[in-house]
Amino acid sequence: MERFQIIIPVTNEWKYTKQCLDSIQSKYPYGITIVDGGSTDETLFSLKKDYLQVKIIELGNFQSVAHSWNSGVRDAFSNSTTESVYILNNDTILLPDTIDALIE
Repeated sequence: MERFQIIIPVTNEWKYTKQCLDSIQSKYPYGITIVDGGSTDETLFSLKKDYLQVKIIELGNFQSVAHSWNSGVRDAFSNSTTESVYILNNDTILLPDTIDALIE
């Protein structure tokens, strides 16, 4: 049961997205949703190939970062088990205990 959902809006910049995803860890269950605003680089291919546990919302085109945030948050709270969300930029690298500290 994933009560904590991480929302990451992206449009291209796979290098940053990969570093961000690889830095996320927690002893608690959590989910990750990537909201893609129309990436044309290797982002979607790499996510679908190497990050099968990550949910992907494909918007098709980038409207605004706020639109991406709202799409991810709306989706997260459509799941009755989600209690909180954390919006994370794809160029962020977390310290190992960041998610645990947020949950606690």
